[in-house]
Amino acid sequence: MLQSISGLSLRALSSAARLSPSQLALVASGRRANPSSATMGALAELTGCTLDWLIAGRGEPPTEEIVRESISRTHAARSEAA
Repeated sequence: MLQSISGLSLRALSSAARLSPSQLALVASGRRANPSSATMGALAELTGCTLDWLIAGRGEPPTEEIVRESISRTHAARSEAA
């Protein structure tokens, strides 16, 4: 779902989250039953989603605007740090 909301390819989203494409695909498909807190934290930070929503689907899903703004902020912060 985050991939479709963000408008990014799996490769671009995984790169932005600093995860491997296979790791993100497993988490997104639910085939990785217990992703690490670091993985979920990276996705939450990148997308502006709450951990409750990412883990359990509780609460409101993120809007496309929230996800895109959060990804843009992350990219800008990383560019400034480089």
